[in-house]
Amino acid sequence: MNLTRRDLLSSIGVGAIASLAGCGYQAAGGERVWESRQQIAHTTTIVAGETALFGARQYSGRQFDWDREQWYDAEETVLTKYDPHGYDGSFARFEPQYAIPPVVTDSYVFIGGSTGEVVAVNITESEFGDVTWRYQTDQDIHTLVATESIVACYTADEQLLALDPTSGNERWQTRVNGRSELDCVAIGEQVLFVTVDDNTVHIASIMDGDEQWTAQYLQPAADSHHELIDVAVHDDTLIISSHNPGTETDTILAINSTDGSVRWSIEPMPQAIGAAPIVTSEHVYVPVRRGLITYGFTHGEHRWDLDATYRRQSSVVADRRGVYLFAQIDGRPNSRLLALSPGGEHRWDTYLGDDFSRIGALYLCGETLITRASSRFYGFRTTPGRRLSLW
Repeated sequence: MNLTRRDLLSSIGVGAIASLAGCGYQAAGGERVWESRQQIAHTTTIVAGETALFGARQYSGRQFDWDREQWYDAEETVLTKYDPHGYDGSFARFEPQYAIPPVVTDSYVFIGGSTGEVVAVNITESEFGDVTWRYQTDQDIHTLVATESIVACYTADEQLLALDPTSGNERWQTRVNGRSELDCVAIGEQVLFVTVDDNTVHIASIMDGDEQWTAQYLQPAADSHHELIDVAVHDDTLIISSHNPGTETDTILAINSTDGSVRWSIEPMPQAIGAAPIVTSEHVYVPVRRGLITYGFTHGEHRWDLDATYRRQSSVVADRRGVYLFAQIDGRPNSRLLALSPGGEHRWDTYLGDDFSRIGALYLCGETLITRASSRFYGFRTTPGRRLSLW
């Protein structure tokens, strides 16, 4: 058996921790528990599911078809699965190349292809990589969203299309006027939210696509225009975040899905929004350029700010235990992984090590935090482990 230096050191490290477990060792929150063995191409697009990450990359070149015993020119998507324990052995390849970031549900990865095709790829353990169905549209796909009950896409000709996630059968389609390259689509429990370039929100029924109501928010002044940052849905409440480059002010709106009324708004935001808000049943966490601002989900009241000694560096994720992010803490070296409770109390922070560079996005899969640094994935614990166990 041939072992690389990295494999040997990893084995020694795991053995050492296992020995500590036998001595009553208890793993701490924030402890690094694995790193991926294979390097990840910088062109790989990463999407997160509830229990795994998926990396998609485009491939162009010659491939051999073993069934027909001949070579062919391939324009494919290569999909790799990374589970919360660092296993990265499951992969699949299929046509066409993806044109927009894939979308993940419990059973499928949905691809919006470069040829205007929607492809459903099975990601269950027994059928991983099998193409379940394909649906061909006549236009480029600009937005693709999905849940276990519906797949929705918005095309270049301003058509909103709903497909059955299991069979790929078309349920309905309807036209939504607006510049589709600027749209956002979000799925609620009973309705679809579609926003277009003039900040108009269209609400359509999931069942048949019928428009429930339409309203325009954040009407621009003569010398400025609000730019949509992102939309998020929780319990059929739409959270809109936008930026106005004319006044350099940002806004958060919470909109009721039943009638389009504004439940609450933060206008202007105290700081510029740095990334899409993270919405839970209790909180709306808003990453800003110099930290994090938290509001109540129901009424929009200010809850807490991230301590000024912390500086947000990359994406933020949250679960019922609180919020997680990478930050640089004054007086301490380099970046640290930081965990705060829903109330903003410090839970733990951990030093990442000198070998961490080019830290990318942060993902949450089950009980594991996963980040991409340089060309590898790293997994960290969210909570302390049990004694006599690494997990």
